[in-house]
Amino acid sequence: MATSVDIFTSTLDLPDGEERFRLPFLFYCRLVETDAYRISLFSTDMAWLEDVFPSELHNTLSVKLVDNLEKCDLQLTAQDGKVYFDRYSNLVTPIIGSRIRHTVPVTDSETIQAVAKATAHFYYHLTRKSPHDFGKDVWMELKELKDNMSERYLVTFTPTGQNLIAEEPATIVVNENARLGMTIFNQTELTLYPYLLYFDPTDLTISKSLANYFSFPCFFTNF
Repeated sequence: MATSVDIFTSTLDLPDGEERFRLPFLFYCRLVETDAYRISLFSTDMAWLEDVFPSELHNTLSVKLVDNLEKCDLQLTAQDGKVYFDRYSNLVTPIIGSRIRHTVPVTDSETIQAVAKATAHFYYHLTRKSPHDFGKDVWMELKELKDNMSERYLVTFTPTGQNLIAEEPATIVVNENARLGMTIFNQTELTLYPYLLYFDPTDLTISKSLANYFSFPCFFTNF
């Protein structure tokens, strides 16, 4: 059982009453339950919701049931043989609305539970902070790129204009003709290994390599 989890290390301890044994050189662990992030579920049919999410699964799925729409993160509505999902997040709902476009058959409890667990997983990673405070020593800038021709007649790009992600959260107006470049500034003595992820709230997916997906040039600056 994990008693502490960090970025590169975790501390494991045997539950009370279990016999000690030698760990193999390579082994895998499965996440059974976590209190890192728990979402609130609501339905106008609470009896149905309690049947789909019995109390013994609350810890495993990282959910809790509430009896008020204003307190919930995810609303489930069973109608015409389907389950509709409405998420309530200040980061998402004001921009694209509450309704998730996908539905699940009302009889498919396993998939309904999976949607709730995916919602908890999505918003936990969307909002979690690094345990290390870099202050103002590490930051990113996203700017439009100006193309130039080098002496060898090669096209080079130079960041120009204002930082498009200076505010948090940032709103960027899509311009299909604009080229964008991201610069990562590092004023620490640490070596950074950046991973860029794309969070899509329409289907609760987290995809890697945002730079490759959008053909973003990336610049890394060490001082």
